[in-house]
Amino acid sequence: MNFQQFVVAIDGLAASGKSTIAIAVARHFSWERLDSGSFYRFVTLYFLKNRINWKDEYALKRELVGLRFDYRPPDHYLEGVVVTELLRSPEIEKYVSEVAKIPVVREKVNSFLREYATGKKIVVEGRDIGTVVFPEAQVKIFLVAREEIRAQRRAAQNKRLPFPRSDAEAEENIRLRDSIDSTRDVAPTRPAEDAVIIDTSSLSLDETIDLVIKLIEERMS
Repeated sequence: MNFQQFVVAIDGLAASGKSTIAIAVARHFSWERLDSGSFYRFVTLYFLKNRINWKDEYALKRELVGLRFDYRPPDHYLEGVVVTELLRSPEIEKYVSEVAKIPVVREKVNSFLREYATGKKIVVEGRDIGTVVFPEAQVKIFLVAREEIRAQRRAAQNKRLPFPRSDAEAEENIRLRDSIDSTRDVAPTRPAEDAVIIDTSSLSLDETIDLVIKLIEERMS
């Protein structure tokens, strides 16, 4: 790891609070925040838009060679058009876990994340940041929360998006994502051995943010 680089890895299951906390922490330190999940969503959108059969290994590898991430924080561009909001569409949500478990896709995304973070002070959120992407990260946080709490959060989040879904759909989505992300053969979601595990079920957002900031400041000192 570059000696000037300082990585805060925030991992956790779906709707555990990663994005909200990562954004707040990055803002506090005036650092950049990187959402690794958005890149898997981007790949999924790219495949769907170009009708790529990701179950065809030959076609998959051929397309990945030419795929380029056009990321201009905080937005993703595809063919010069901002697609950030589309990445949260129900269609992407339906397939992203399937795409994200493909080893060559993960290699493609992880390579970009490592290159992008070189020499930066950065907060990176995802599901395998502290275990696979940045195993030498100076700070590793793993967020957990009870399933019903996370389902409520996802339902509330959905209401702020242009693709509304019912509370029941949010709960089913959480359950499905948990199953896929925790049991996949490649980089399953789990805390790193040296990660600090924080259960946010009974903590307020401000309490959680303050706790993470305190941990970072301790490591920095």
